[in-house]
Amino acid sequence: MAQPQGNVSLQPAVRKVTRSVLVVEDEEDIRELVSYTLLKEGYQVAGVASGEEALAAAEARAPDLVLLDLMLPGVDGLTVCQKLRSNPATSGAAIVMLTAKGEERDIVAGLLGVEPDKVRGRLVHEVIRKSSLLEIVDRTLSSPSPVEEDFELGGPESRWLHAHGMALVDAQRRPIGALVVLHDVTRLRHLENVRRDFVANVSHELRTPITSIKGFVETLFDEKLEDRENSLRFLGIVLKQVNRLDAIIQDLLMLSRVERGAEEQTIHLETERLSEVLRSAVEMCEKKASDKRITVEVHCPDDLTASPDSLVSSLS
Repeated sequence: MAQPQGNVSLQPAVRKVTRSVLVVEDEEDIRELVSYTLLKEGYQVAGVASGEEALAAAEARAPDLVLLDLMLPGVDGLTVCQKLRSNPATSGAAIVMLTAKGEERDIVAGLLGVEPDKVRGRLVHEVIRKSSLLEIVDRTLSSPSPVEEDFELGGPESRWLHAHGMALVDAQRRPIGALVVLHDVTRLRHLENVRRDFVANVSHELRTPITSIKGFVETLFDEKLEDRENSLRFLGIVLKQVNRLDAIIQDLLMLSRVERGAEEQTIHLETERLSEVLRSAVEMCEKKASDKRITVEVHCPDDLTASPDSLVSSLS
């Protein structure tokens, strides 16, 4: 029997495993650059541009690593991360969340009163003194589901932030920390306050002519149109208030068209003698004033002019 010559290895050949990476980035140039770099290093790379595509690609073939942009159109990066973690088929994938929003990071760091480079690696309770944010962090760490809440940051300029937090776990479902994304929603809060004020003002503007019309019509019914002179005068005031109500509705329709951008609108301003505007406003309040035995007199030069609608609204 022939004897083997030299050293012979009896170990089976080891197959090199190629790791797969899913790159999720809506900026095409950045996605191609990252994919090209990873391909040169021998990784299998798939690139997608949205959160929906990322979830579909991961479902079709679970990646070893996901490079996930935080700010994505449609389904954002935080939601994608949550769904990948909750799916048993993709929960073992490592996820690295990326964002190019360095400026926003600096703004949020300034609002929280911290320096990003000096607090990295430290416990959040050591560096943040905002109790409302710390409560959100604590709830995020202890909650199996995502946490969302708006909170106010006090200071010289009060700011409102929207927090979206989610606990992070490893492949064995052990907690390893939490991710909390903050969005500045101060402007949205301001716009919401403006909307509420607008609704309140519109309600007042509509109520004033309706109250006037109702009062004069009731007076006409009570007097049974026996006093022809006053009846005609009251009907003239009612007609004037109906026209004012129509003007308010037209203004609201114009505002709606402008907001939709359907067409450009030009606002035409008209002027009238101020004395007539004042007398019109006094006529509207005449019945209420008479019931309370109040006498209202108008003293105004005839040569003063103004835009009538806004002044009548202010005076009534």
